[in-house]
Amino acid sequence: MKGGLLSKISPLASSRDAIVTIACFIAVILMLSFNFVPQKTQCNDNLLPSLYEQVNDSMSPRRCAFIDLGANRADTLKVWLKEENAKFQYDFPLPFWVKQHSDCEIYLFEANPLFTPELREAEKVYNDRGIKVKAFPETAVSAFDGQITLYLDEVNVDHDFWGTTVHGNGNEKVVNVTAMDVGVWLKKTFGPQDYVLVKMDIEKAEYDVLPRFLEVGAGSVIDVLLVEYHPYDTSNGQHQIAADAAIKLSDTIFMPKYDSPA
Repeated sequence: MKGGLLSKISPLASSRDAIVTIACFIAVILMLSFNFVPQKTQCNDNLLPSLYEQVNDSMSPRRCAFIDLGANRADTLKVWLKEENAKFQYDFPLPFWVKQHSDCEIYLFEANPLFTPELREAEKVYNDRGIKVKAFPETAVSAFDGQITLYLDEVNVDHDFWGTTVHGNGNEKVVNVTAMDVGVWLKKTFGPQDYVLVKMDIEKAEYDVLPRFLEVGAGSVIDVLLVEYHPYDTSNGQHQIAADAAIKLSDTIFMPKYDSPA
């Protein structure tokens, strides 16, 4: 779980050592404030670098990010920004240090190539408004990097072809799209000091991705994870593996029930 600075400092054996530690802690803060680090110090040689590193990490600029896995036509982007023409309403939580949802970075992942033009348009329109939006069209959220077969739903027009999935039955039209190991991408892109909210609506791929999140330690950078689960064949055991992974992830991530009306 994301921890505070003081919780990382081990208890000291004596009050004298405690006083030295506090003095060093204050000294490090002052040195950081004036961008000055002396070559010699009265602080413990091993303690100072550790404290300096911890304080430096805690003072790094914090980022707020909304990661939309299964962005469709950028529908949930409008919900996130609380726009009047949004498809539905949902109050996505923000940390106290973020004033409004538009202050956050926004990342849109969508596998269906049908929605590529609208995602590109949304990316341009919102960036022109000063809102940081990055789209990953024709990119399937996966447990690996490479290429993957996408089975296209061409029937459910009224529901934006919501049956499009990487877990097809072989009767659908297929296309190959980019597969992205988003768990690894999250770890590389964000740090524990950042606020990261992930919405996951990826049409059965969640049963592969959740165990991968656990495997790569993505929980160390995710604060909120909203997963929309889809009916899945339980005969191969993957459903239970994903369920167990979700339970373990919830030890450090806020994972409330999520079922969008879209």
